[in-house]
Amino acid sequence: MKRTAFDIMREWDAEAGIPPRTAEALMADVPGSLTNRAFSGDWDEWLEALERGDVAAIIEGRLMWGLRPLV
Repeated sequence: MKRTAFDIMREWDAEAGIPPRTAEALMADVPGSLTNRAFSGDWDEWLEALERGDVAAIIEGRLMWGLRPLV
């Protein structure tokens, strides 16, 4: 089964010690944090890139969660 962007974000929540959030809570909390020029704050583009395994999207997300860029 393919992981969704929300599955990945929930894994980051767990790694960062954040209680699990619903997709709705993630959609309310995360989009305003996108700063990478590659995504220009485009939430949908970032979600798609994250699901594709795009390195820039993964690094962006891990940094937003306060995690090391690559594990």
